[in-house]
Amino acid sequence: MIRLSRRPAIAAALFLLGGCASLAPAAVGKLATFDPLSAEPGSVAVAVKTDERLVLRTGDVVMRITLKPRGAEPGFDEAFDLEVLAAAEAPAIQTGPHEHVLVARVAPVDHARLASTQQRARAARGQGRGAFSVAIRGACRSGDVDPADLVVSTYLRTTPGEPYFPLTREIRLARAIGADAVAAIPPCDRAATAR
Repeated sequence: MIRLSRRPAIAAALFLLGGCASLAPAAVGKLATFDPLSAEPGSVAVAVKTDERLVLRTGDVVMRITLKPRGAEPGFDEAFDLEVLAAAEAPAIQTGPHEHVLVARVAPVDHARLASTQQRARAARGQGRGAFSVAIRGACRSGDVDPADLVVSTYLRTTPGEPYFPLTREIRLARAIGADAVAAIPPCDRAATAR
């Protein structure tokens, strides 16, 4: 059976920052009612609060919907490079000194493709195994960062007009992905030329 609703959304949250201990208590109830196959393409957005020197750019966050069929029917693997916006899109999230909020959402140009993918996945229920995931595949830094001090927390919006709710508690990025990986985050000017 295709599973693209509750558990994969939780898995996406855990994959994003590693470990169920970091999942915010309020997120469990919200994620239990989230169905990515019926969500409006423009409604789902992930907000990341972190040090102002850590920068996510459009394409650094990827949402993926996949189907691996049981039989001879063709499957699919649709990836969406999410559009990253500034904090104005998530005004209810409080920031401290030297923090900012970045929001990753499905770009308007991809709304029709996401709606088509959702329809295909709904039509394929019971024909295979599906997955929904969100992953960060890149970032850059606008200044020097101490890997030991860099913290991140995430928020999710699943319905238009509703506020973002905490998805993960504040977690040290070095604990989630390793100090070496944090230290390897390139400066934004170098990252831009490497793209």
